Parts: sequence; C-alpha cells; structure tokens
Amino acid sequence: MENKLAVFEVLNSINVNDKKETKKSGKNELAYLSWAWAWAEVKKRYPEAQYVIYKFENNLPYVYDELTGYMVFTSVTIEGITHEMWLPVMDSNNKAMKSKPYCYKVKEYSTEGYFTGNYIDKTVECASMFDINKTIMRCLTKNLGMFGLGLYIYAGEDLPESEIEEKKRNTADNVFSDIPKSYNCSNCAKEITQAEYAFSLKNFKKSLCRECQKLEKEKNTNAIK
Repeated sequence: MENKLAVFEVLNSINVNDKKETKKSGKNELAYLSWAWAWAEVKKRYPEAQYVIYKFENNLPYVYDELTGYMVFTSVTIEGITHEMWLPVMDSNNKAMKSKPYCYKVKEYSTEGYFTGNYIDKTVECASMFDINKTIMRCLTKNLGMFGLGLYIYAGEDLPESEIEEKKRNTADNVFSDIPKSYNCSNCAKEITQAEYAFSLKNFKKSLCRECQKLEKEKNTNAIK
C-alpha cells in the first residue's frame, strides 16, 4: 500500500500544463501529453519502470472487429504495481476507424451557431499503420495516467489535484458568483437558451434573444451608413 500511494502521489503532483498538446474535435478541444515526455518523466523517477505493448494474431499489436473497429492494449509496471489500458483507433473527430471508410450523419449548424434542422454526411477514413502506431503511444500515455501522471487532464481539470485544492481555498467565496442561474434577454426579458446567451455575449457583448439580435444588427448597420 505504501508503494501505491507513493507512486501515485509523486506522479499526480506534477504540473503537465506546459507539455500538453491539443487538437480540435468538432467544437471541442482535446488535450494530450507527449508520450516521449511522459515516459521520460516516469523513468527519471522510477528507472525500473517497464511497459508492454500487447500483440495478438500474427504478432500484430491490435485486435480488430468489423463492427467496432481496432483496439490496442498496453500495460505499465512501476515499483511492482501493474496497470493495464486499452484505446480504440480513432480519427480526428474521435470516431472509430475501421478497415474500410464509412459515413455517418451530423447536425448542420448555421454560421450563427444554430441547428438548421438538416443533417450532413461525414466520412471516416480507413485506419493505417500510422494511425495504429499513434494510438498505441497515446494508449501508453493514458496508461501512465493511471499512475497519476497528467490524470487531471482526463478528468477535464486545468491543474493537478494539489493545486486545485489550493485554488479552491483561495476562491471558495466567489467561484460561482459570475455564473448566471438562468438566461434572459437584456432588452425584452425573454428567456433564452445557453447557446443564444453565449453567441450573444460573444457578438453583442450583452444577453439578447434572436429577435433582439436581429434588431441590434440592423441598428449597427444603419449607424455605419
């Protein structure tokens, strides 16, 4: 038990923010750690650490199912403790890649950010060995997260647990003070959605419903003329 606590506490306390890599996935931005940096940090502290990439039929480092796609597996051992991890091979939109391309439908949005009521086709390309190799190393990094390294990234946090607790203590009284409980148009008081509220703040610097946004646009256009 002492080894488990020591390894986790040591690796979980490391601030990895300046080592994060990000990529866009639809409207979201996903964060990752460089596998090379992550492994180097572990080996600096635990030189005897080891990892395994599991191999299957024909010595291939993945399993494949026609319906669900590819999956890779790793395990890491530190100070006698072993954790396993698995990860599907996915494209840039986090869709499972298969041996052949396939299509799926997504909602279509206007330039203002509203759902148009239509759907459009997206294509997932077939997986290559490059995709599989990249996924294996991401799986290894996620595996190291089970020992604490960068674990807060997967939890959607911005800081390690130790720094989060300190931040909470410093801001406990006003952490939620600026978050509105409901959303209403500042002109007509009509209730609006969170998406309308966010779009309006970004483009008009105040909370407006769709109708008032149109009026504001017209007013700004006339003012320019």
